[in-house]
Amino acid sequence: MLSKFQKKELANITDYRNVFGTKQGKRVLYDLMMHHFVMGHTFNPANSQETAFNEGQRNVVLRLMAKLKIDPKLLLETYEQGEKEHDNDREY
Repeated sequence: MLSKFQKKELANITDYRNVFGTKQGKRVLYDLMMHHFVMGHTFNPANSQETAFNEGQRNVVLRLMAKLKIDPKLLLETYEQGEKEHDNDREY
């Protein structure tokens, strides 16, 4: 039998998957990856505070991806291949 905490965590993971499992959710996650250092470097040798700030941004997106069990490299490859298709689906 699952504990109250385990049930809450499973519900939480289901919520994340429902939100980010949609086409729109995947585009949002991709945007977060691109703008919050998931695929880039966070280090600024001239400014340790900026490095820490950048790492904080990156960590939030990595937490989302961990909840969703998503490999950032796989997600990036998928979106690079289909980026034009996704751009055509967007409504502005």
